Amino acid sequence: MLLRRRKPSTVEAIEHLVGVQAQAPNASYAGLWTRLNGFRPDELADLISKRRAVRTPLTRTTIRLVTPPATAWHYAPRCSPSSPATSPTPTFGRNPAGVDTEALLAAGRTLL
Repeated sequence: MLLRRRKPSTVEAIEHLVGVQAQAPNASYAGLWTRLNGFRPDELADLISKRRAVRTPLTRTTIRLVTPPATAWHYAPRCSPSSPATSPTPTFGRNPAGVDTEALLAAGRTLL
């Protein structure tokens, strides 16, 4: 999708690219506009407002726009340096005594 524009839907493009750069909220609009024929910004705005696309830290904690839940939940544990999958010591606390990490993660996922 870098050499010429394509015609997939916005969701298909986001999934094909394994997320779109979104450090600044407008970056994902520009990234998709350059890749898609007939890209409509209102379509992406609708996906975001309906939570069918979300911004989340992935790839060295860079903020990316992905389609949930499959993409976000699949890649987040592998990309985040503060996740239990990639760091033996959590970034935001060291060896919290008496904390059941799995229960904490399950509670967080329920809230999200």
